[in-house]
Amino acid sequence: MDDLHHKIQLFLFNMSNSFIKNIKYIVEHKKNVFIEGRKLKVGIWQLLLHDLSKFSRFELKQYQRKFFEENTDKIKSDFDLAWLHHQHWLQVSNNKIIAYEMPLKYIKEMLADWNAMSRKFQDKNNVRKSTEEWFYKRKNIILHQNTLKIIIYYFENGII
Repeated sequence: MDDLHHKIQLFLFNMSNSFIKNIKYIVEHKKNVFIEGRKLKVGIWQLLLHDLSKFSRFELKQYQRKFFEENTDKIKSDFDLAWLHHQHWLQVSNNKIIAYEMPLKYIKEMLADWNAMSRKFQDKNNVRKSTEEWFYKRKNIILHQNTLKIIIYYFENGII
């Protein structure tokens, strides 16, 4: 009985620990998006609302399991569904992913999001360069061609 009790306690501790780590990560990311978004003149309310869906029951659990718990094929599959839920400018139709054109204010928010990731995981002192290098290395980003043109324009003209 003590062994079962210990296993239950360990399970609950690990679950709550991963939950707390996930919440901390999301809050830190939102802070970095806010900092980078203000540089791009993204509206304050838009930045405050950024990534709120990650706190939804559907996304929160999947992100927690993917990044802070054991990563099995089932978890990866569930996470992929959560990621599609998070992507507002993509839709799956007849087994094809369709990218919709994004208004400029959302392109700037996405660039702020990418910059926030560079701020955390790349060169904090040269966020723009890190983001641009990351972008050009990616082969699987699905974006509408007009959205892509605007992003490239921003990089080529040093706007971000």
